[in-house]
Amino acid sequence: MSEVTGLLLQFAAFRQETQKQIKDLKKEVQELRVIIAQNKEEPKKKIEIAGPKAAAKTTSDVKLEPITYGEALSMIGGTEALAKQAERSRALCDSVNNAKLQAELNHLFPHDTSKRTGFSTSLINQKYVPTLDDLYSKAEAVLGDFSKMLGDLADKSNNCRAVVGPLKSKVRARMKGAFKYRNPKNNTISWYRLTDLVRGTLEFTNVEDLYDGLNTLIQHFGDNVKELNDRYQDPLPGGYRDIQTVVAFEGHMCEIQLNTAQMMQAKATTGHRNYSVYRELKSAVKAGDISRVLNAFEFGREHLGGAVDEEGDHSGLKQLLRGDAGILIHTAAIEGYAEILHAFLIYGADPNMQDKNGDTALHLATFHGHEPCVWVLLHEEGHTDMDIQNNDGHTALVKGYLMLWQRPPEPAVRAVSTLAQVCGVERIKEAKTIADAAI
Repeated sequence: MSEVTGLLLQFAAFRQETQKQIKDLKKEVQELRVIIAQNKEEPKKKIEIAGPKAAAKTTSDVKLEPITYGEALSMIGGTEALAKQAERSRALCDSVNNAKLQAELNHLFPHDTSKRTGFSTSLINQKYVPTLDDLYSKAEAVLGDFSKMLGDLADKSNNCRAVVGPLKSKVRARMKGAFKYRNPKNNTISWYRLTDLVRGTLEFTNVEDLYDGLNTLIQHFGDNVKELNDRYQDPLPGGYRDIQTVVAFEGHMCEIQLNTAQMMQAKATTGHRNYSVYRELKSAVKAGDISRVLNAFEFGREHLGGAVDEEGDHSGLKQLLRGDAGILIHTAAIEGYAEILHAFLIYGADPNMQDKNGDTALHLATFHGHEPCVWVLLHEEGHTDMDIQNNDGHTALVKGYLMLWQRPPEPAVRAVSTLAQVCGVERIKEAKTIADAAI
């Protein structure tokens, strides 16, 4: 068999498998639509199991008022309350996570592995299963006992209730598997890496009881606690916090989150929408998908709240774009996504936001030779500050001159030329002097 014939056969097999997966996904979407239509009048509720020591009122007893993650944090004592638990958190995490092993693994792998999609050195796989249906069969078998077990843990804790959700939908499981766990060499998906089909939450009313509950969980499961991430001490972008664990229960990996009622209230009302918009924007910018970016902006305008400010921007979305999500303009500048960069600026992002190296989007667009992005930034009617210096004391023009010494292709030269012409003679002379000294 010739090499060409072999490649054609591989392509045919790849195409057939891809078409099958698309067909399966369409079927799942149709099933989900039917379920949603059936449940419109009587939505499926999570099972809430309040222990005898639970607080008199839970978040399900009253109508929830919209609060932000920052407000939720203040209600439980702020960072001061968390600081009192920091040492205890480290001790509990160390009792679960093998710090020495993780340190060796971090030295073993390339430095960029932590940034790769779905990469983890933690061994928290399910037992091997060839298909997603096989994984769901096991999940369905343990869900009832898992619910009872979580209720028992709530009974042993103060001011706690257990909330067990339904199994993760197959549509979302397929999407997560395809995005995070696909093997590009043979187009297969490692379904055994999905550990959140069975999941539940232990909800507390204060920080001290939260960490008491974590200690109770660790004592209960012992070596069967396979992963522990304290995101109260190290929150997600947008300010969301929880304690996330993965436990082995009856031979199946399950996810248990520990949280406070206040943080759950923020998640259920306004706070989690910020993170949802941020997460979608991050994924869309990485993919270079302007349609998804614009859809996320419009969702943010409608759902993130806040009145229109004096500049005509929706304040909730603008606050997000000038906070955690603002750094995404740097990704667009590095990748050369001029249209996405332009959209971020139109919707209220700050073109002068600096990354950890002090670089602005203009620094990065110039250095990476993306002339359209440079022009987008310079065209913003004076909003982009050309004189901002990074941590090395270099303006964007200086950084561009330094890049020219690497013999760049023509588009990169045009990027620096565009910036130089707008900067003018005096800035050009100054930048050239600094660049020559640096070289």
